[in-house]
Amino acid sequence: MAKRSKQGYFKTSLKTLKALSLHGKSDLVIGYLVLSRFSDGAPPEGIASHTIIGAGVRSMKDYAGLSEATGKGVIDELIELGVIKSASSDTKIQYEGLRHRPMYEILNAENDLELPNALVEGMDDGRVTSPLKRIKVASVLRRASGLDELSKNSLRLDCVMLLLTLYEFNSMASFGGVSPRSILRKWETKSQRKTADGLYEWMSEPDEESTVATYLDFMVSSLPHLASIAPKKTDKINDLFRDRFWNAWDNIRQMSLIYEAVTMFDANPVTDQNSRIVCTLRVNDYHADSKEDGDPSLIKTMKNVGDRALHFYTNPEAPYDASGQSRQDDESLRLSWPDKSGHIVGIWRPRFRVINSDAGTWFEAELEAIEQASNRIKSFMGT
Repeated sequence: MAKRSKQGYFKTSLKTLKALSLHGKSDLVIGYLVLSRFSDGAPPEGIASHTIIGAGVRSMKDYAGLSEATGKGVIDELIELGVIKSASSDTKIQYEGLRHRPMYEILNAENDLELPNALVEGMDDGRVTSPLKRIKVASVLRRASGLDELSKNSLRLDCVMLLLTLYEFNSMASFGGVSPRSILRKWETKSQRKTADGLYEWMSEPDEESTVATYLDFMVSSLPHLASIAPKKTDKINDLFRDRFWNAWDNIRQMSLIYEAVTMFDANPVTDQNSRIVCTLRVNDYHADSKEDGDPSLIKTMKNVGDRALHFYTNPEAPYDASGQSRQDDESLRLSWPDKSGHIVGIWRPRFRVINSDAGTWFEAELEAIEQASNRIKSFMGT
């Protein structure tokens, strides 16, 4: 079995994954992701990174729940499609004495997508189940009304491809998560009352008309295997295509693979290409919000100054119940903020993220931005 690493990321080809999805087999895409995870990121001189695979059928079984027979079938089909080949004798000679043991070679891949190792391996030595395994072995995947006849294979393929597209559009440094120009949770500011100390009290709620909004290009990109029914820019969205997209979205949310970060921007990031993230106001996820090394946010940092509650959220745990359904209570945010200008947006974050320069840049900038916002707020109060 390929050796597990506790953190880090791997590179793979989104172009190849989308091409594989056209065959309509979720196991083919999942199997290729497992093989990509165990490709060598630091190969000997003269060999391209992330092209030499040190895993096979056993890893597909252990990390993604594919049976031995299914794994062998995936390997055979990937070879037949010209996506991989068995490692050559020359390659094996180059790896003699090295830890990585080549089994297959990836052919003609453009490694254009960075993914976290945890996507395949999970975390905490497997105690936290990986997204791939959650999707593959989930006992119940939701089917929206009208999708009763949709196979488990199709449900899984929809979920995997949408999840990969969320990673494609994820930029922590620019947006603190997935680009709001692809998908977002809309918030509406109902009032801004200036208080005696000069702060503005914002009262905001999720948009009643469109709680979660997405855009056509993102939807089409997310389900490349449904190209035959995908809408064009001038078309009305096909009901089946729309239902399958939102059904996959609901399944991903139900499996806790994404969560919301309520975020302040200096302007609407959807309509203003020059807008900039100010800071995260609140993280709507118990694990990401409560852990000491979790996501930073303004509300977690400074809920109170003295006896005054500066910020208030209607639900201290999460805006959704354990099954992923919306709560019955109205959800709202009260925020004491030094400016009247700005725009609140719900940004979606993948739970398992790549630890790279993008994430590092975001984290350092986020801590600094929260400290600056906190100091500005305190200055109005003379503290």
